[in-house]
Amino acid sequence: LDGGFLKLDINDYEEIVKESSNAKKFLRPLVGGNEFIKSLKRWCIWIDDKNLNEALEINKIRERIDKVKSFRNDAGDVAKTLVNKPHQFRYRHEAKKNFILVPRTTTSSRDYLPIGYFDKKFISLESAQIVYDPPLFLFSILSSKAHMIWSKSVGGKLGTGVRYSSNLCFNTFPLENIHNDQIQLMEQASYNILEEREKFSELPISKIYSSEMPSSLLKVHKLNDDLVNKILFNRENLTAENTISLLFQKYEMYGKKEKLELF
Repeated sequence: LDGGFLKLDINDYEEIVKESSNAKKFLRPLVGGNEFIKSLKRWCIWIDDKNLNEALEINKIRERIDKVKSFRNDAGDVAKTLVNKPHQFRYRHEAKKNFILVPRTTTSSRDYLPIGYFDKKFISLESAQIVYDPPLFLFSILSSKAHMIWSKSVGGKLGTGVRYSSNLCFNTFPLENIHNDQIQLMEQASYNILEEREKFSELPISKIYSSEMPSSLLKVHKLNDDLVNKILFNRENLTAENTISLLFQKYEMYGKKEKLELF
């Protein structure tokens, strides 16, 4: 409900910073599903109330805030409730340390969900599902082929793509209590994926997570698959059919319990 005026592309960002180098303290990198997958650079204006007067001294920031106010004045009832906060988004979610990002939509031709891991300086868009300040081992689980197979089976659809949902895909994934030694192994697997992926940082995620995935990254992912399958099923080298069958068996079994503690 900002009319787009609090969001910046690279040209907007450079114009504001050119006017005042001090403006950088009011600009945060912005990421959503599309930005992550295509490696698009975007920013947003992010101002705490206590710093508003200082931010208004920068002409190009003040102009954008004025446009937000005008937009909200002329918009619907919900937008009008935000007229007195034109320097801020309606929602202001931010991580204390980091967050995991899952694009809401991904192509069904992928074997793995492209999972992002971002520093707290980033602000997320609604085009992605976010886990704020997560345990690191969760990255291993979400990056597994088993979780992608589950998401394809129970998630929504957008054309031929998979529509990822926290309620349908994340909250339903049948993961029972896991032990500290298993957590440590998954944490290391998470590091391994991130470190190997960093070697190809010049490529967009859409290229890395495609039929052209680098062989070294595919190898790391397969090791993670074996680990997750061993923890979930005490088995390795499963077909997609085996995997989804076992997952639904576990889901049905857990559904009969009064209480399921995931972690």
